[in-house]
Amino acid sequence: MNRTDWIQTYTGLRFYPFEPDPENVCIEDIAHALSLICRFGGHCKQFYSVAQHSVLVSLNCPHPLHGLLHDAEEAYIGDVCRPVKRSMIALGSSILTNAAVGISEAIYKKLGVVWTDQQVHDVKGVDNMMLSTEARILMAGMADGTTWTSTDLFPPFDFVVAPVGPREAERMFLDRYEELRRI
Repeated sequence: MNRTDWIQTYTGLRFYPFEPDPENVCIEDIAHALSLICRFGGHCKQFYSVAQHSVLVSLNCPHPLHGLLHDAEEAYIGDVCRPVKRSMIALGSSILTNAAVGISEAIYKKLGVVWTDQQVHDVKGVDNMMLSTEARILMAGMADGTTWTSTDLFPPFDFVVAPVGPREAERMFLDRYEELRRI
C-alpha cells in the first residue's frame, strides 16, 4: 500500500489502515470514532452508536474487555453492515477482512489484549444477542409487514436499549474501558 494512504485521527495521529502500527492506536480515538458511527448503516429509528453497542456487549459478556473492544477496528474503517461483509467474503474479496484483522491486531497489541478461541465464540454469541435486542427496539417495521423475529436472529436480551447521543456514548466507552483496565 501507498504510505500516503492514511487517516488523521481525532487526537491528531496518522493512522495507516493497511499498515497499522500499534503506536498510532489511541483509546480516545477509538471511543470518539465509534461514538459517531451509527449501527444498522444508519437505518434505525434513531441514532445508536457502535460505542454504546460495544459497552452493552461488554456489560453482558463473560469477557467484558473483549466485548468492549470487539468492534474497535471500526473506528478506523467504519461499520460495514453484516450482509455486505458476508457477501464480500463469499465473493472472495479479502481486502476489508485483511484490513480489519490487521487493525484489530494492532489495537490488541497496543492495549495488551489477547484473544482465545473461546473468547471469540463467547463474544460473538453476546454480539448476536445484542443485534436481536437492538433490532427489536430500534428498527421500524418492515415495509412488507414482516418483522425481525427470533427465527431470523438469536434470542434477544430482555432489557430495552435506550440510545444516547455521541458525547454520552464516548464517555460511557472510556469509563467502561478505565473500569476494566483497573480489574
